[in-house]
Amino acid sequence: MVLAGSNEVLVRWQVYARELSVRTAYATADFAFWSGGNVLLWPVGGTDLPAEIVVGLPAAWSLAAGSAPVSTSDDGREARFSVRDQDQAVDTPCLAGRLEEFEVAVAGRSHRFVEVGRAGLAPPQSYREDLTAVLRASAAVFGGEPPFARFTFLTLFGERGRGGLEHMDSAALVAPRTTFAPRSSYEDYLALVAHEYLHAWNVKRMRPREFEGYDLECENHTELLWVAEGFTAYLDDLLCLRAGVTTPARYLARLASHVDAMLVNPGRFRQSLAEASFDAWLLLYRPDESTRNATQNYYTNGALAAFVIDAAIREHSSGRHTLDDALRILWRDTYAVGRGYDHRDVCSAISAAAGTKLDDFVDGLTRGPFDPDLTSALGLFGLRLELVDDDTPRLGVRFDAQHTTIAAVQDGTPAERGGLCPGDEILAIDRLRVRPETFASIWTACAGAGRAVRVLLAREGLLREHDVVPDHPTSGKARITSVAEPNESQCAHRRAWLGAMPLGNSTASDD
Repeated sequence: MVLAGSNEVLVRWQVYARELSVRTAYATADFAFWSGGNVLLWPVGGTDLPAEIVVGLPAAWSLAAGSAPVSTSDDGREARFSVRDQDQAVDTPCLAGRLEEFEVAVAGRSHRFVEVGRAGLAPPQSYREDLTAVLRASAAVFGGEPPFARFTFLTLFGERGRGGLEHMDSAALVAPRTTFAPRSSYEDYLALVAHEYLHAWNVKRMRPREFEGYDLECENHTELLWVAEGFTAYLDDLLCLRAGVTTPARYLARLASHVDAMLVNPGRFRQSLAEASFDAWLLLYRPDESTRNATQNYYTNGALAAFVIDAAIREHSSGRHTLDDALRILWRDTYAVGRGYDHRDVCSAISAAAGTKLDDFVDGLTRGPFDPDLTSALGLFGLRLELVDDDTPRLGVRFDAQHTTIAAVQDGTPAERGGLCPGDEILAIDRLRVRPETFASIWTACAGAGRAVRVLLAREGLLREHDVVPDHPTSGKARITSVAEPNESQCAHRRAWLGAMPLGNSTASDD
């Protein structure tokens, strides 16, 4: 609408806001969440124009807009804040509702936590102290001096879901409102806080060259998400250990869970970490029946690559340097001089920290099949990887939720060899009718390894029978344990890495 006698244009639009995630818009009578990237229009050719954002509020609501100063009308029914351009609008997540908030101080900077949806479920008494410790440990990776005046976490507690999205001086988090118990769930949340906070350095400022100037009209590809996300995913759990909010044993159990995820991912032999990074827009967030067989995850596998690189730096530098040093070097040589980084910069920073050229080593981890030498990396610390036998007969399928319809078939498994396909609905095993709630027990009872099982299924409206020969997983569940008698060097490296000499001969899964 063009107003008569005016050079102004009035545009009205509606946004359907019913998806609760950190990257989408959500609005109900309880609270509203959005960012400039999913609700605001901007004039073509005017992305550098400033704007004032005005938000109408229901009674008793307030607005948090990232770390931007917000002014509220006397009656509390209108809030407003300013942005200098479209980039800042996109980088300002907004949360409105009956908000709870508190602040902690780290390195002289205010860190505000704004929360909604806890529904009366209280965090541990140590909550603020734990958060402060995690933030302090995270900032120490890059020298301890945060590159912002203030930081805000906007946390949406709901029924399910967990995730985060980094912004320049804020982060949006989604977590279950039951996240504070058991302890493992609480530590998941603290690791999420560490992950998104660390992104204020590694991603929002120090970033791949392809991300120096975002084109918001199309996908922005890079082969380096294994650095941006993988290194961060390795450090988030480790930072919780440094902060004292988890134990060495529980930390190693989390590291072992990354190994578990890798071992059931045949796609890591078909796609490199660099390719997985480049294809993130196409594949990671649009999974299908072939995803696990054809791709790999640059978060979890990137974390394992970071661990192996960290171990190599520690070994070659005789314990003087770590992955932290490589990241600080990368910051100094790229972001601090006003440019993004490329693969050569990453290799150069790692080599500088190690004191020896590791380009080929890094290339082997990231530009070909992913099969890291975990034995050598763990051995540096006097640890070893054990694969605990799993006696459960293996089929090798993943079902649609609440159905016995196959969603995916894993390569190299009895299901694949027996001719089962995604979309098949399994009706019976050895003439025993199966349902979602009974499938596991019937399969286990009928499937003795080495003996064919008759599977009745429906495919494209036709009934079929297939003989499937179950087996046992070729690799069991991962567990990290101590060698019987670690030598002096291994003890020293373990203390430097984990901050203690834990475990003895116990397993990493012990609390």
